[in-house]
Amino acid sequence: MALPIGQIPGGPELLIVLLVLLLLFGGSAVAVIAILGGVKLLRGDDREDDRLAAVERELEETRAELRELREETGVAGSGTADGDTDGGSAGRSADDAVGGSAGEAGHDDAN
Repeated sequence: MALPIGQIPGGPELLIVLLVLLLLFGGSAVAVIAILGGVKLLRGDDREDDRLAAVERELEETRAELRELREETGVAGSGTADGDTDGGSAGRSADDAVGGSAGEAGHDDAN
């Protein structure tokens, strides 16, 4: 299948001009794209750090609200869900308060 370039008036000349422009400016265009991409990647790290910090702040606020709710309802057991307990006793106390034993299926009682 032949390209219709030969049928367009000035088509072969345009093709030659485009190839010359590609040879002249192609390398510099790739370099500019690579530099701009690198700058974007470097800036993207700061944005990710900011997003991570915002998520951590939101998590701390949620944990504080959870502690307050547990204290108000009297569900507060021997530990909290912050991970500073000896192995998940907060999960057991929350399950005991609800009255369900389905949550205990994954708990290890060897502690």
